[in-house]
Amino acid sequence: MEDRRLVCTGVMGVMGVMGVMGVAALAMLGTNWM
Repeated sequence: MEDRRLVCTGVMGVMGVMGVMGVAALAMLGTNWM
């Protein structure tokens, strides 16, 4: 159970980081196009 919880939190953390990086990349592209 503990391992499964750790895996779930790890996956959520990775997804969160990827989402933040994606938003930052979109913001950078938007500023470059402007």
